[in-house]
Amino acid sequence: MLAFYEWLVTSTEQQYITEAKQWFVPSAMEFFYAYTHYYTMMDNRAKNTFWHFAKTGKYRQVSRPVEALYHVYKVASGNVTTDADGVCTGTFVDPTGDFNASNTYYTEYAFDLWVYDCDTAAGIDNNGALVFPYGKEDSDYRTEGDPASGYAFNGAGSIFWRRLKTTFAN
Repeated sequence: MLAFYEWLVTSTEQQYITEAKQWFVPSAMEFFYAYTHYYTMMDNRAKNTFWHFAKTGKYRQVSRPVEALYHVYKVASGNVTTDADGVCTGTFVDPTGDFNASNTYYTEYAFDLWVYDCDTAAGIDNNGALVFPYGKEDSDYRTEGDPASGYAFNGAGSIFWRRLKTTFAN
């Protein structure tokens, strides 16, 4: 997870765009974002998120490999073809020897999110009170026009959600 956060905060905008699929499943994150927005689930972008790092079934070439993820990397054993979405087809095997950042590695692992603990859905707070009307945005404040009241959505200041929102806006 630390390697992911390091990439998230240090990648340039172009690196973020081109490398996102190597780190997380964009469609899963976009769905999660839209789902939590639609149902005004203000806690489900902060504490009520379950980050899941698992096999996606689709290999992608790693642009900038990191040693911390060497255990999930593979190397090609033969020819590799890559489609327009960056999905690689071929035979992949465990690498031998020590990690070398200049080697070409592939991975089928990425982050997605599981929905759980939806106790704050539909504008209801942790005490069961209906405090937010439908349609609150993650950039809205708890008290209209009062930045000191904090954002309606917990996690609204998260660099992950902010970058996802601006990069994958369409």
